[in-house]
Amino acid sequence: MAVLVPALNADSIERTIMTSPSLLNPKNIFCGSFSKVKHFKGGIKSKSKFHISINHINVMGELHLVATLKDNNTDFNHALFNKINSKRTEEIEFEKLQFDLGMKFEYIEEVSENNVIKFTKGEKTLNEFKEEGRSIILIVKLAKPVFIRTNSFFIGSRMDFHEESKNCRIAFYGHSVLTL
Repeated sequence: MAVLVPALNADSIERTIMTSPSLLNPKNIFCGSFSKVKHFKGGIKSKSKFHISINHINVMGELHLVATLKDNNTDFNHALFNKINSKRTEEIEFEKLQFDLGMKFEYIEEVSENNVIKFTKGEKTLNEFKEEGRSIILIVKLAKPVFIRTNSFFIGSRMDFHEESKNCRIAFYGHSVLTL
């Protein structure tokens, strides 16, 4: 929706989200899907900090990567979760995604530049990992609370790269599936 207010100085306002009262509450932790941008040079490590752009806001966030287990006895829909980032938001059936923090996860130390997933004990290629029907879950702790709803699109980037380096600044992207 766009609103034209002729008497308002455009420099005195920022982009914003308009919503019903209490529909959105500020959150500083969210869980989401994870897709690494293939042009990003370098790995993505747990406990590292990235700029997170979500809902027109850019804020620093600390990452933690975890993986679902092969033998989880839950209704978690790995196929749907892994397709989230390849579909348009309006095509995703988020209500069918039963995400439960009570599930057991395996901690990921890093997703390397050449798509090797490094666990505390051992490693797997991303293809081996996906063949097992597993999913990577990204947990982000933001430096300050922001308004996030389920299925918000986000981008993680490194703004400290120099323009001369010609590195892609965008490292990963995904959709939020749970806010805390």
